[in-house]
Amino acid sequence: MNDNLFNRITEKTKVDKDTIIGLARKLQEGDFKNKDTLREIIHELSDITGKEVSEEKLVVLGLITSKYPTLEDKSTIIARIKEASQYVPLERLCLSTQCGFASTEEGNIL
Repeated sequence: MNDNLFNRITEKTKVDKDTIIGLARKLQEGDFKNKDTLREIIHELSDITGKEVSEEKLVVLGLITSKYPTLEDKSTIIARIKEASQYVPLERLCLSTQCGFASTEEGNIL
């Protein structure tokens, strides 16, 4: 990234270049199966944004794709939910489709 981009980000977010690079490295190199790594990244994001991450918030898992017209394997979805429940209590997890109706140009017929 060039300094001009960092200057624009810093101006908008009030977050310095070193903090941005440090967080990007943690996200890139982090062991996301380690709860301590996740807590550290969440804590740092909370510090940067000035917003505390609430333990009461729901977490939406976008596990159902609309990219393909076939359904995902039920056992695969269950396994992913169980994996997520290692980090967030099951009662705070919600199941949803991924972020859009299609992630390809041609999409699917609705």
